[in-house]
This record gives sequence, structure tokens and C-alpha cells, in this order.
Amino acid sequence: AIDEALRMAKAASVPIADRDRVILGLVIRRARSLHFVGGFAAILELLLEHAPELEGAGDATLQAEFYFLLARNYSMLGRSQEATAVAADAIAAAQAADDMSMLGRAYYVLGLEFSWLGRYAESIVHARRAAELFRGIGDSSWEGQACWVLGFSHGLLGEVDAALEAEAQARAIAKNIGDVRLESYSDWTTGFVYACVGRWREATEHCESALRTAFDPHNLPIARAFLGHTYL
Repeated sequence: AIDEALRMAKAASVPIADRDRVILGLVIRRARSLHFVGGFAAILELLLEHAPELEGAGDATLQAEFYFLLARNYSMLGRSQEATAVAADAIAAAQAADDMSMLGRAYYVLGLEFSWLGRYAESIVHARRAAELFRGIGDSSWEGQACWVLGFSHGLLGEVDAALEAEAQARAIAKNIGDVRLESYSDWTTGFVYACVGRWREATEHCESALRTAFDPHNLPIARAFLGHTYL
């Protein structure tokens, strides 16, 4: 349905006010729907195809979400330089729109990307900022995601207590809102932290729990890998 609506919105024969804005809104909806089925390359192609409509849309909120989605997908595809650069564009657009939700998401992307890059201290700063922003607007779902990244980076720095505290927050939020994906993330991260300090029983319990709630094609192999690590 979204693809058909997008085709019609792009057709010159169909009269539409604010055409660029309508197209961007549909593109963003399509990109959201592809994320959790692992369609990262397809999302990137879709967003880049419609980047020219950004200026014509004249909507900073749409621009902020567009840049956030673009940065997140660059990150998922391992294109770190583009991810961090576009996340900065998302921050600028979100600030222009006074959109704290999109601002938090942009900081979340930076936190996650710097964690993958081994820049853990920077990751912690950005993830903590994201969590604070989400907490301030009452967005528990995204706050939980930011807490997960925060705990992951603390764990990779060997800051065990801080890591476990952040993951406990993420897991509590996940259980409260019924987000099994976030619950899985926080469980395998907690298991990884416990394994690093030789607490194998707790590590195995959390990683087994993570595998039970890992349903999407992106998370499932990660959960299996961390469980395998605890069995070594």
C-alpha cells in the first residue's frame, strides 16, 4: 500500500499540494517498515533516491527523521564515516525543529556507532544524553534503547557495575512495555558482561533468555553468538 501511494505521489499527472513533503513522509514510513526485517540496503537505496526532495519539503521534523534513518542504516551497513556525519545533520535538523525525540534518536545513533568503533567514552556521553532526552519526554521505548547502548559501552570499558545497572534499566523498561527485542538485547549484553568477569551461571542464564526472545533476523545470530561465548 505504501509503495502504491508513493508511486501515485511521484506521478506528475496526480495533482498534490506539497508534493515533496508527501513523498518524504511516505518514504520515511516505508523505511521504518523495512528496518526490523533487516532491509538495511533497501532502506539506504530508498532514502538516497529521495534525498533531493529534502530541500523542497521545507519541514525540519521530516528532515530530522530522514537523516536519523539514513544515519542508522549507514551504521547497520558498517559505513561509519557516513553514519556519524549524517547523525550530525540529524542533530542540526532536530534542534531546528525543537524535536526532542529526533534529537535523542540522533544521539542514540552516535552512541551506538562510537561503541562499534571502540570509542566507548564518547559512546557513553552520547547514549547518556539520548537517555536523558527520552526520559524527559516520557518515551520509555527509546529510553530503553539508549540505556542498552549505555550499558554495552560501559561493559566494553570494563565498568561492570555501571554496565549492569544500565542493562537492568533497559530490561525493566522492556518488560514494562512488552518489547521483547529490547529485552533480548539487554539480556545478551548482561550475559556478556557477566562472562567477562567469570560469572558463568548468570552469563548463561541471561544469554539463554536472550535467545528465547530473539525473533528478528538481525538479532537472532547475535544472541546465538553471545550464548556460544558463554559456553566456551
